[in-house]
Amino acid sequence: MRMRSLSLIVPAALWLAIPSMTYGVVNTIDAEVSAEVKEFKSGAPVNSDSAFKDLNKSTSTLPLVVTAQLLHNEQGGGASQVTFSDPTLSVSPDPNEFGLNVAAFSLAPNLLSYANTGHAHEQREITFLSSEIGAVDGAGLQAQSFFFIDGIIMIWGEEGVTNLDGTTVQTTLRVDRSGKDGADAPQVLEAQLTLTGQSDGTVLLSATGGLTADSGSLIDLSGAIPDLGSVHVLIIPNTAIPYTYNAAVGQAFNLDATLDGQIQTHPGTGASILLGVPLVELASLVNSVSGGSVGTQLQQALEAALSTAAPAKPLIATDKTTTVRVTNGLGLNLLAPGCGRMGAEMGIALISFVAIALTGTGRYRRKPLN
Repeated sequence: MRMRSLSLIVPAALWLAIPSMTYGVVNTIDAEVSAEVKEFKSGAPVNSDSAFKDLNKSTSTLPLVVTAQLLHNEQGGGASQVTFSDPTLSVSPDPNEFGLNVAAFSLAPNLLSYANTGHAHEQREITFLSSEIGAVDGAGLQAQSFFFIDGIIMIWGEEGVTNLDGTTVQTTLRVDRSGKDGADAPQVLEAQLTLTGQSDGTVLLSATGGLTADSGSLIDLSGAIPDLGSVHVLIIPNTAIPYTYNAAVGQAFNLDATLDGQIQTHPGTGASILLGVPLVELASLVNSVSGGSVGTQLQQALEAALSTAAPAKPLIATDKTTTVRVTNGLGLNLLAPGCGRMGAEMGIALISFVAIALTGTGRYRRKPLN
């Protein structure tokens, strides 16, 4: 996804590209989203807020939007917002589906800390058709596709706070396949990025699975934002993570994509994950906690950093669709060169996991902790 409208939104994309109609049929779609914020004072739990929605169970209406939030003006606050929108409505080259905003910040004297989570999941039942593949039912297939992701994660401290130990940010993505077609192991992709605060005001970046430290640009904005101390931002430009899975002609199977975000803070620090939500959402939270315009200044610094971010590795794939081959020793590539460019003229649709600006509250329950 290209960086666009930086003043309004941090673009984030998580695309699971598979063929539709021409080589396969998406039989069903299901999705769920959840969010939770837990608040602690002097290390003891004092409050929590959570929300959950499930397509076809709790509602049949899209988009699914949930928000969990605890906010104390000029003290501390945390919010988790997650959304899933209808993938069939987008006419953009970057169709939007998932949005994730997990953030928290507290001022040191109040001894508040937070543990926030956001979760989004989509499942699609798929069948590759004999009439389109050109092979008999039951013939083995191997497909390669991509999971695309972009966005930002960060950790910061209030002015005068250099100890970031105990504050962490983590985002995890995975793709699983299941079915009764005798295919391979369920998990076909898992990748994770973790940003961990250190006692000297620095951060440690770690990556597993299909992501590496080169998958993002880690920028140190410490001292560049008034009223904030250490500030570290990981910018994840559009990154394509390949994965493969097996299937059989004429036999239905499921592909599941899951995105999780988690943050943990200690007093005097903040942390956030933004995948496809407006920067103003983070700015509003930080402004409320600080009682000033610190969040607005942070937003402006992030916009400037986004506009100059270096490309990540691996770079975005030139062919965004799934490649399918019959595993009969012939090595037949069923998608001709060029078919993957948007795929509209060849009837290829991208099943995509991307993020949009969040609206609504979506709160289901709030429970105080004793």
